[in-house]
Amino acid sequence: MANAFMVSGLTKTYQDFVLDHVSFTVPSGSIVGLIGEKGA
Repeated sequence: MANAFMVSGLTKTYQDFVLDHVSFTVPSGSIVGLIGEKGA
């Protein structure tokens, strides 16, 4: 099955913390949600 979305080695710097070297793959046909600290 093919991937709908792929992230590799992403780094995001915020004022209070850093997301460093984030990698993930979302297969086609999947439903994915990313929810923040306050549900945003």
